[in-house]
Amino acid sequence: MTPSIDASATDLVRYVQHGLDRAVTESQDDWRLPILITANEGRVVVLRSVDSSLGTWTFYTDRRTPKVSQLEECHGEASATFYHQKDRTQLRLKGIVTPQIDAERQRLWSALSVQQKSSYACTSAPGSVVLEPTDGLSQSWVDGNPTTSEVDFAFANFAVYTFQVTSTELLLLHRQGHRRCTWEGWGGANFAWLVP
Repeated sequence: MTPSIDASATDLVRYVQHGLDRAVTESQDDWRLPILITANEGRVVVLRSVDSSLGTWTFYTDRRTPKVSQLEECHGEASATFYHQKDRTQLRLKGIVTPQIDAERQRLWSALSVQQKSSYACTSAPGSVVLEPTDGLSQSWVDGNPTTSEVDFAFANFAVYTFQVTSTELLLLHRQGHRRCTWEGWGGANFAWLVP
């Protein structure tokens, strides 16, 4: 629900927390596809889960992508921008991104369909130059029957990252006037209003 022009600090913190929770379960929600920014490069990732008690959210990626090496180079420092077109809100999060441990990766991998697993099965790294258009998959992946070694190869490329929120900034674009605020972390500590 769109925050009102006179929403309180508590209302706005709850709006962000509930909005991200909603984006995980509603695939068409605008906040489901944030732009992750590392080393001055941005790319869209899919919001996979949110843990409101910890102030974290997760995304998956192929560990061969440039963002993985960029995260390592900047010691996990990153930011993410979300825009909700219907609500006319922009959310900016800063935080530290860390890889999940192998047991958690295995649990999440097991829950993926064959089609979802194929996202990590390209024989060449994402962004590799090719001579003609291709999805980079073997015919067995295309047919939905990958071999055990192909599934193992795809799992080796599957990476899960957790984004620990260190600061939050919300911009409300209202016809009656814009509002902008910020706070530390996830829970609203040191809430402050900003000039939009």
